[in-house]
Amino acid sequence: MVISTALRCDGKSDCSDGSDELNCKECQSVFSCVISNKTDVKVCLRAKQLCDGMPNCPNKYDEKKMCYQVTFTQDRQHKWHKRD
Repeated sequence: MVISTALRCDGKSDCSDGSDELNCKECQSVFSCVISNKTDVKVCLRAKQLCDGMPNCPNKYDEKKMCYQVTFTQDRQHKWHKRD
């Protein structure tokens, strides 16, 4: 399947196997997890993919037992806060 480069690494899987969101150097979406610390290659995620019961990161970082609530700063950076 051929997709527009604008759809690559945007946090939404447009390919049936999700390959358009793998091996990204930069993510258009705010959330990402690193696949390998050696290469700094990322998987791009949307906010709704966090703590949804389905691991998207190789180390299940997005689905840890104690998920975190995300808030955004004005410059679109994200901060993690531990849920009580």
